[in-house]
Amino acid sequence: MPPFPRIASVAPLALAAALGGCTPLGLWVYTEPQVALSGIQVALDADAEPLGMVLQVINPNSFDLTVTHVEARLQLDSATVGQVVQANGASVPERGEAQVHVALPASDSLRRALSAQLRAGTHHYAVSGMLTLATPIGKRRIPFAAAGQGSFGQQRPL
Repeated sequence: MPPFPRIASVAPLALAAALGGCTPLGLWVYTEPQVALSGIQVALDADAEPLGMVLQVINPNSFDLTVTHVEARLQLDSATVGQVVQANGASVPERGEAQVHVALPASDSLRRALSAQLRAGTHHYAVSGMLTLATPIGKRRIPFAAAGQGSFGQQRPL
C-alpha cells in the first residue's frame, strides 16, 4: 500500500491542530504598554483646576499608540474625591513615552472641604482606572493603579 493515503488522512488533523492553536499575528508584534502615575495635582486656590493627575505611558512597540479614553478615580484619605471618564487624544510615539493629563471635576463644596482638610499634614492617596489605546491591531484596555502618601498643601500666612 502506498504511503500517500496515510499522509492524506493525517494532514487534515495536523492542519486543524495548527489553526486551532494560532495566535493572531498582531498579538505577536504587540507588547502591552506600561502605565504609571507620574503626579497628582490638588490645587487649593480657586483659580486653578482643583484635581488632576498625570499618567506616564511607556510604549515598547514599533508603532505609535493613541490614548482614546481615560477612566480614573482618585481617593484621598480613603474618600473618593474625583472620578472621570473622558476622551483623550494623546499620542504615544513608537518606543517612546508620553504624559497624559487627566482633569477631575470637583464641585465648589468639595473644593472648600479639600482646601480645609489638605492644608497641612501627610495624606494617603489611591488612584485607579483604565486607559483605552488605539493600536494597529485594535483597541486595547490597560488597567492602572497606584497608592501612596504625600503632602498636598501648606498653610499660607494671613
